[in-house]
Amino acid sequence: MDHREEINSYQTKLAEHLKISFPELKTDFNFIRSKATLAVFTKKNALLSGNDEETSNQIAERILFEGFYFSKFETVCEVLKQEFSELMLDEEYTTFALKMVKNLNCIFDNYDLTDDFIYTYDYDNLYIDIKEFIKRWIEENGL
Repeated sequence: MDHREEINSYQTKLAEHLKISFPELKTDFNFIRSKATLAVFTKKNALLSGNDEETSNQIAERILFEGFYFSKFETVCEVLKQEFSELMLDEEYTTFALKMVKNLNCIFDNYDLTDDFIYTYDYDNLYIDIKEFIKRWIEENGL
């Protein structure tokens, strides 16, 4: 695979992930290209350092997806589906979640949202905070 093909491959992988988990970034093509280019150079450096192809790909993908394992959007969707499913249809979750993510930054700012945050005890507290915020939001503003 040549340099351009590799960049395109990494761009496609990241774009698909962003579309699902970080929809607010899915059209930031300069960012996507920059991360893909960094992944390609990371892979080439890993190969030059003596790593095999598989290990080099794994290292490159860690760089590509770094910072994109924990998703505010997916967390809000999870809360909506678990706690408010009786209030909205499945197709309404995405639009409402996008609106809520913007309003929930005051909540998210209270937590250290690392890639492995979902595996911490603080995740449960965040979940409760989001649930309470959305409950108040719906009471005051409706859907």
